[in-house]
This record gives sequence, C-alpha cells and structure tokens, in this order.
Amino acid sequence: MRKFLLATLPLLAAPLCTPVHAAAGDSGPLVVVVNRAAQQIGIFKVDGQSLAPLRTLPAGDTPREVCLSADGKRAYVSNQKGKSVTVVDLQKLEVAATITHDSLDGPDGCVSSADSSKLYVVATKRNAVVAISTRDNKVVKEIALPLAEPRRLALSPDGSKIFVAADKTPKIAVIDAAKGALATTFDVGNEPRGMAFTPDGKTLLVTQVVDDTITAVDLGTYKVTGVRGSPLSPQRLAMSPDGSFAYVLTRMQPELFALPLKGPHDDSRTLELGKLPWGLAMNPAGTLLYVTGSENNNIQIVDTKSFKVVANVPAGKDPNGIAYRP
Repeated sequence: MRKFLLATLPLLAAPLCTPVHAAAGDSGPLVVVVNRAAQQIGIFKVDGQSLAPLRTLPAGDTPREVCLSADGKRAYVSNQKGKSVTVVDLQKLEVAATITHDSLDGPDGCVSSADSSKLYVVATKRNAVVAISTRDNKVVKEIALPLAEPRRLALSPDGSKIFVAADKTPKIAVIDAAKGALATTFDVGNEPRGMAFTPDGKTLLVTQVVDDTITAVDLGTYKVTGVRGSPLSPQRLAMSPDGSFAYVLTRMQPELFALPLKGPHDDSRTLELGKLPWGLAMNPAGTLLYVTGSENNNIQIVDTKSFKVVANVPAGKDPNGIAYRP
C-alpha cells in the first residue's frame, strides 16, 4: 500500500471552500442533526465545547443527510423514502417547505451552490443529480450520471464543479456547475464515499469504504497521486483549515483517524468512538469535530488539539447526518 504525503500547503488570504455564514437576526452558531428513525431534525445551539437543544422539527420519510445553503440561512434534509427534501429556515427555526418530485428518488447527499441559488441532490435510484432552484424550490434539471448508486456530493473550492461519489462504481463524476452537465469522470478505489479538498484547491481526498483506503487525486490532471490505508470502513472526511490534517470517520471500526498531510513523519492518530458513528462536522476554526452516533443516540464532540472526546450530547433517536452553521 502506498502512503501519500502532500507538500506543505500555502495558507490563502481567504479560504477557497464555500463559506457558510450566519445571517442577521439568527441564533448564532448552530448544529443541525437528522434523526433517521424518529423522522425528525434536531437543532442545537453551540455552547462552548457542548451543545444546547433549541428545537425539534418534523422531517419526511426516512431522512438521512443534511446540507446547508452557502449563506447559512437554510438547511436541506434529504428524505430517502419520501422522494423529498425538507427545507429548514435557520433564522426562524422552522420548516419552510418540502420539495417533492419524482426525480428525487432515493435522495441522499446534497450541496448548495456557492451563491445559494441552487441545491444539488443525489437521486440514488435514478443514478442522477437533481438541480433545484432555491428561489422557488422547483426542480430545474436532472443530470444523468455514468455511476451506479451515487451517494455523496462535494462542491469544488471555487464553486465551479460538483464531485459525485457512488457506491457501485469506482469512479468520481465531475459536473460542470455553470452548464449543469457531466464534464468528466476519473478512477478511484472501490465504493468511494467521503470527499474533502485541500485548502489550496489542488488536491481531492476520497475515502474508499470497501478498500479501507484514502486516495489523493490531483485536480489539475485527475490522476491519483497516492493511496493510504485507514481503519475499517472510512465514511467521512473533514479537512483542517490549515491543511495539516484530514480527519476520517470510520464506521465499522468506530474511530476517528487523524491523517497528517504535512511533515516528514507519520504522526497519524486514532480515537475510539461509540458504536456505529455516522455523521461528521467541523467548526470553521477546526478546533472541534462533531460525530453522530446512530447506535448510541448521541453527538460526541472531539477537541482536535487534545484529540479527545470533550462532551457527549444526547441527540434523539438514530442521529445520522450533521452540519455546522457558524
């Protein structure tokens, strides 16, 4: 197995990732959690190194994933068996709308455009990505993919491309956001899932669930530049703001894996978690990680400096997707 090490990454004057900002009159930093079995959405206020519950809202049939608009005003929850997306107003802390459409068949991962004008949702059972106008919550396009069972989306740091990972095709699809069309595909490992970009926007990291690996891809050439082993079933990725670590959430071997991306030595660390962790979110400073435990019905909060769990917060029944709104 090849190990990979990325060159020291220059810090930019402004981050290339799509920022999510709090809006005037809102409740400040929030964490949004999807409760799959309970068909609910939990909203928590960030309280130092803990969380305080604010509101519980209804979701659709079998909710699973959540993403936020780039302006931080809305949360979008995909309802896998409901062919729908629940829209949450994060200023009023209420359900604003439910988007229902036949093309939303098996909705899973989602992502907002950089200007918050569009929402992109994976339709797993149609092997497609559905583009939705957030102005009127109408489906504007269905983009067919050469992938079987797509699951996750990631927006490129400059907002120009959408990357799609699928369960049954060892490739990543790239969608041109401006054209709303497939641009290309490139090879990775088996069952790619989590994706994260380095701060300079030059490298994409991808987890492979079946292979138990993390792959580095050069975004200039779409060529694999390195492969690194991980604990069993790597599902999620979060990149530290300075690009020094990639944090990998592994489900079947329930751990957080801190993978160093700078320096000459392998200073990787692992942290044991509760059974069957599912979702992963990070605060903008990169100081805290939030992990949902679908088996233990909690959120574990991890301090990235000490790499220890600093709080366990009850999070309702079967928490899955999670997102942090600054």
